Amino acid sequence: MSTTLVEYGSRADLLERFRMETGSQFAALAEALSLQGTMKWTIILGNRNDRVALMTVKAGSGLAGMARRLGIMCHSRRGKLGNHSVPECPVMLAEQLQEAAAFPIVAAGLRATAGVLYMGRRSGEEYASSDIEAGLRYANALSSQLNPAFPAGDSNCYNEGNNVH
Repeated sequence: MSTTLVEYGSRADLLERFRMETGSQFAALAEALSLQGTMKWTIILGNRNDRVALMTVKAGSGLAGMARRLGIMCHSRRGKLGNHSVPECPVMLAEQLQEAAAFPIVAAGLRATAGVLYMGRRSGEEYASSDIEAGLRYANALSSQLNPAFPAGDSNCYNEGNNVH
């Protein structure tokens, strides 16, 4: 089944559907501010505070930063990535997530990572392979909507906690 943004009307609607489908307590979308610089969280759902909205995604820093740098899905459970320890993820710490996954969003027709799709659970319940597949599918659906040549601006932010657009 193919998921497209047109079916949902907005990125926030698509992200909410993603959060519900994967059983995540937290979901967020980061978009490029510049071609070479950082990314900013533009849509945040299920947040407990405003800390994540103030964070940027730097390549190689945290789970989202690793997904951005490597261009592959990165998954962490309680600070572990497989059998290897990973540095603490700022988003996981701020939102008290026990498990999280970050999916790079590669802009259609380009090789640059234009954004990162993030999901997390506080419950400690492990993500099933179908949840990871859903993340890949939704990241692909967003790829045609994000273009690093047209970075996101501050006016694009949607935060469920305080409903700011």
